[in-house]
Amino acid sequence: HVLPHIGMWTKLRPGLAAFLAAAAERYELYVYTMGARRYAWEMASLIDPLGTYGLMQKDRVIAKEDSTVSTIKSLDVVLGSEETVVIVDDTLAVWQRYADQVLVPRRYHFFPSSAARDHSLHHLPSDAPERGRSAQQSALRHANGRADHRASPRRW
Repeated sequence: HVLPHIGMWTKLRPGLAAFLAAAAERYELYVYTMGARRYAWEMASLIDPLGTYGLMQKDRVIAKEDSTVSTIKSLDVVLGSEETVVIVDDTLAVWQRYADQVLVPRRYHFFPSSAARDHSLHHLPSDAPERGRSAQQSALRHANGRADHRASPRRW
């Protein structure tokens, strides 16, 4: 996807649509980024263009301007009970107080050259339903078990 008005190119992670559809059935979804509000809204529009998952609601998009601390993410800007939140983020370090609630996906690299340093999904098309369905089911099963047994963050 070309986003010329913010000077970016992006490719959606394989299985993202399936993951969001399944997650939206059980959870209230938010976009939370350390990036600028304009970037946050672009990403929300890209992954939920019809507002199907609720990401086009004003209170569901959180950017660096909304954060109370500039170097970490905090649930103090998310509506709801902190104990019931499941976080999916590829950067655990920004969730210092909530590490036991974070699911850490493998990083997704578009270019094979950038994936050389770790295992990536770059070779899959961005709408690979089989892989995505399997990954999202695994993530949701893991997230549902979080309330009972808190373990260190799990990668999938």
